[in-house]
Amino acid sequence: MRKKIRIWLMVIATLCVLVFFMSKMALTKEETVAKLIDSCTTNAPFAPTWQQELKDAGIQEPTDWVPAAYCQCYFTGLFHELTDDDIVRFSKMTPEERMAKMGGKDKMNERSVQCLKDIQNTPNKQ
Repeated sequence: MRKKIRIWLMVIATLCVLVFFMSKMALTKEETVAKLIDSCTTNAPFAPTWQQELKDAGIQEPTDWVPAAYCQCYFTGLFHELTDDDIVRFSKMTPEERMAKMGGKDKMNERSVQCLKDIQNTPNKQ
């Protein structure tokens, strides 16, 4: 009898641990945005068109804070309209579906241009 109880306690404890870790694997909207901003801040300066986009926007002397400010502007609010289920399925969507969920190509381009203008007009350039 004790052996059976011990086995069931181990099974229940294992299930509790699995549920705990599985709940931690799903990212919330805020965590998703934070990871996107971090990735964008790290990778944006290495994009082939980055320097040209900055020059086109009138940003002549980009400093270290520009990628972070751009990424913060670009991704903040982008996922507010998505449901938690959309966030979970986002990586499995086709690029076209992702673009549609984020408002379409034109809206994304407008957002990018607006963020670059906001950076250019920032008086206190950290």
